[in-house]
Amino acid sequence: MCYIWLEETACICGRQGRRSASPPSSVTEASGSSGPCRAGGSCLFSTVTVLNPNGTTLGSGGSCATAPFFEPPVPTASGTFTIVIDPSLTNVGTVRVTLYNVVDITDSVTPNGAAVTKTFTTPGQNLRLTFDGVANHRYAFLAEQLSGASCLFINVTVLNPNGTTLGNGGSCGTAPFFEPPVPTATGTFTIVIDPSGANIGSARVTLYDEVDVTASMTINGASVPVSLTTPGQMARLTFDVTSGQQVTVRLTGNTIGFTTVKLLKPNGTEQTSASNSLGSFNLATQTLSTAGTYTVVVDPSLTNTGNITVAVTSP
Repeated sequence: MCYIWLEETACICGRQGRRSASPPSSVTEASGSSGPCRAGGSCLFSTVTVLNPNGTTLGSGGSCATAPFFEPPVPTASGTFTIVIDPSLTNVGTVRVTLYNVVDITDSVTPNGAAVTKTFTTPGQNLRLTFDGVANHRYAFLAEQLSGASCLFINVTVLNPNGTTLGNGGSCGTAPFFEPPVPTATGTFTIVIDPSGANIGSARVTLYDEVDVTASMTINGASVPVSLTTPGQMARLTFDVTSGQQVTVRLTGNTIGFTTVKLLKPNGTEQTSASNSLGSFNLATQTLSTAGTYTVVVDPSLTNTGNITVAVTSP
């Protein structure tokens, strides 16, 4: 069960406020102030410490904010814990402390399947979504905030099957798009969303398995139409050149909107690139000194999808 501990206490000059609670060891515990520091000086929460039942330190922190939120480490023992609040110097005033017993939200999400909607109801609560992933596949997910305070997606992490971090990021936007690195293992991955501070609200997560469009072209040959239907999906179009050839990559019929187009050398490094939202545009004409297979990569911005036609000419 979840429980909330609420207590009013007065800070006396030169003394510390001490309150005890007995949380079970199987849950994540978060403590914080649910209201402003009242009738006193600043930095009442300059030093905040949580003590284990044996008197050792579970976690510590501090803030001069009027309503800071503290998340100590997960305890490994059961018993009576102690929160120690030590105001800065001679500061006095009245504080309110609310203790939350936090149970994280867990569920699974399917690549290219239905979106998952969840609500953070307790400050400090995290969302953990698992999915089955395959090595060398690119995955991406859209996180949409449906209600509540800002910055629900300030801390987002994707964990590998062995628990190590595949990638992390964060945004205070209401619909950020995350593209973690390509995994090198197959197994069950976990998306962890940790809202900022005591923020709560509802979120919707959609996971995409991004299978890139591939095709081949020839210089001065037929143009290649490309349709990108999945957010985060890219196109990779190859063509062969001889040393010293001049080529121009030409883009027409762009309905994707803002997109980046790159020309990669045979070794995978960039020859040239351009970003544009126009219906038609070209990459700068290039003299290719190395013979081999070059690749045109079409990479739409964020969740953009649509159509574009690609051709390569000389020059």
